[in-house]
Amino acid sequence: MQKNTPSPSHFAYSTVSTAFFLLFSLGLLLACETTPTRHNPSPLSLQPEEKIFRFQGPGHLDLQADHHPALVYRFEISVAQAGLYAFETHGKLDTLCALVHFTPTEERTLSVNDIGGTSENCKLIWALPSGTHIFKVRTDGIGPFRVQLDRVAWQKQVNVTLRSGGTTAGHIEGVFDRHRFRFHLPAPRMIQIQATGEGNLQCILQKAGASWRYDPSFRQPYGSCVLGRLLEPGEYLFDLRSDQPNTSYKITYQKVRMSPLQAGQIHEGFLREETFDIYQLDLPKDRYHRIQSHGALAIRCTLEDEPGHVIAASHTPDAPCLIEGSFPPKRYLLRVRTDKPAQQGRYQISFEPLPFTSLPTHTQREFLPPFHQALQIYQIHIQTPQLYHFSIDKRSAHCVLSDQIGQKPPIMDLSESDQCAFFAELETGRYFLKVYPLEREEQPYQLSVAPYQPASSNQLEDRKPRLIGPVELGHNSVFLVHVHKPQTVVLETHGSLDTVCELFRAELPLDKQTPIDRNDDKGSAHRFNCQISRFLMPGQYKLRVRVQSQKGGRFWVQRRTLTVPQIRIGQPISAVFKDKRKPHRYLLPLPQPTILALRTESGIDTVCDLLNNDGEHVAKDDDSGTDQNCMLTQILPAGFYSLQVSVHREVGPYRLFADTLPSPSLQPNTPLDGAFYPPYRTNYYTLQLPKGGQFTMRTYGNQDTLCALFNPQGKLLAKNDDRPHNDKNCQITEVLAAGTYFLQIRLHNNVKPEGNMPFRVGLTSP
Repeated sequence: MQKNTPSPSHFAYSTVSTAFFLLFSLGLLLACETTPTRHNPSPLSLQPEEKIFRFQGPGHLDLQADHHPALVYRFEISVAQAGLYAFETHGKLDTLCALVHFTPTEERTLSVNDIGGTSENCKLIWALPSGTHIFKVRTDGIGPFRVQLDRVAWQKQVNVTLRSGGTTAGHIEGVFDRHRFRFHLPAPRMIQIQATGEGNLQCILQKAGASWRYDPSFRQPYGSCVLGRLLEPGEYLFDLRSDQPNTSYKITYQKVRMSPLQAGQIHEGFLREETFDIYQLDLPKDRYHRIQSHGALAIRCTLEDEPGHVIAASHTPDAPCLIEGSFPPKRYLLRVRTDKPAQQGRYQISFEPLPFTSLPTHTQREFLPPFHQALQIYQIHIQTPQLYHFSIDKRSAHCVLSDQIGQKPPIMDLSESDQCAFFAELETGRYFLKVYPLEREEQPYQLSVAPYQPASSNQLEDRKPRLIGPVELGHNSVFLVHVHKPQTVVLETHGSLDTVCELFRAELPLDKQTPIDRNDDKGSAHRFNCQISRFLMPGQYKLRVRVQSQKGGRFWVQRRTLTVPQIRIGQPISAVFKDKRKPHRYLLPLPQPTILALRTESGIDTVCDLLNNDGEHVAKDDDSGTDQNCMLTQILPAGFYSLQVSVHREVGPYRLFADTLPSPSLQPNTPLDGAFYPPYRTNYYTLQLPKGGQFTMRTYGNQDTLCALFNPQGKLLAKNDDRPHNDKNCQITEVLAAGTYFLQIRLHNNVKPEGNMPFRVGLTSP
């Protein structure tokens, strides 16, 4: 290696162009061998100074950096032979390297890097033709440093021609080796090249005869090498290298067909593994554009305004392609490929421009869409960033809000019973509300779009959510809840904050009473939200919401009144399941203690879940009734209860029955004859014990029975199956205090009921 020593004749001072100074001032970091960019000069008040050095490459130069903060070191290095070269610094200083090229009118930066060398040193690798080349270095600090230019190995394969649809394999030995390939295009064509290997690959596409130094058509950082380009006719060169030695690779090259996609038409195609199709489509103005694939094949698609520049894409894995939005009117490219590497098959793709109705942000209008039109689209132009409320009344509908390129903003969804209602915090821009009526009927609906208006008092009103915050950990908010008539009220929070809800009576201070109800982490919107669902009598209540999140933020509080059908003893209810995801809920008021029997009759598989007014599970049953219907019996104190009926698989009609079961008195040493009658096949007996002692309860006969003993609140005290002697009868022996008890005798689940099945029950005391 030739060593160069600086001399005073090598020093000169000049003014560098403002573009280079601006680039260094911003600290712009670009990858090695990136596409060159042009920088137009602009006047600056501060101009950096340059020290100029010249030497022959390969070689190095040792220098001393001074304290001048705006000093740039410029190196004019001559190389006699074209090749791949590495320019780098050595030393303890933090350095920034740049390769530049001068034209008669401007200075162009070809590559900039502040990493790549050892420690804080910079390094550039570039293919240089013979001649003089200009590198610039800027240092951070004072002290010695070295600049060095070395030639690196470059292995070429110039005689390999890529064939469309074929695969070419090879092996790269060194990290500086480069393999070159060529292909010819007789006409304009979209091409795809993909290289796979064991290490990270870098690929460079260049038109033959152009300058590798200044005019690369495509240069990619190390990683996966996949490129698609629409190219003009001519000869092209493709270079490949790896960041790891001894890398085996495979290259696939194919000419991609590009077809027009007309609005309102369905185009059929076939995708193979690792391939894609390209479509040209012209998007009209003042339309909402929908592009989607059809069929079972999972498709990924991207909308590009020029090859490789994606402006919208489908994001749902294992699903057809769907791109929606209102894009500027022009010609676009649609790239279609399979969602998984091993998939292939036929698909269909379509493009449909849809009309929309523009609405102001303060809207409350009634619409009557045509019977045959299932989708309505509304454009809302937001000029003031803030929180907005969207709602649809008088018709069942599903709503989707998205921005101009189909992205969905975060919303707080308060929709219920197939009604559309949500809040969204929107920035300035155009948004689109898509309304899907759930019932095809000529019935108008009322659409409302308005900014959120904060409430003026702390009273919670029905279906008027309150936004609270920003708040911190430990914040408490108290709201008044006025109930005018008996009703089921839901009090809940929404948002990402961890909250606790407590319900009190309003007559006393909160610190002087115990909450009527309390809930934590059982909200319907988020697992950290709280929700109280309770039947309340007329009166004044207070809701306290406490924030437990470590981070601050905002949350919503909402009150809802549920319209719940009421169960009346002895009056069957007929209903129909239309959606198995939505259980049916009923209110059960019991003015006095009751032995309750509930069951369904249907051809579907039902589940019954009985809850008390605190939301606690009291009893649950699945398949105890006939034909996979639910059936349960329970001793219940006076109060309000909620019954939820759900369905497992198929939906359909059912009938719900509620009955009270008799409970004859069972006296000591006086056996009673009984029988299991359909449909419940469960008998209850009342035990009035004037004084305590040890008591034995048992059955007699040939029926397979189960015994259970309860207190008046329905709490299980003891149970037995098959007595101590393992016969079919049951027996319970317990020491009991004076009081009232209930004995339950029921037929074993394994027994098939056949008519009236008699048995005898007795109570004895020693």
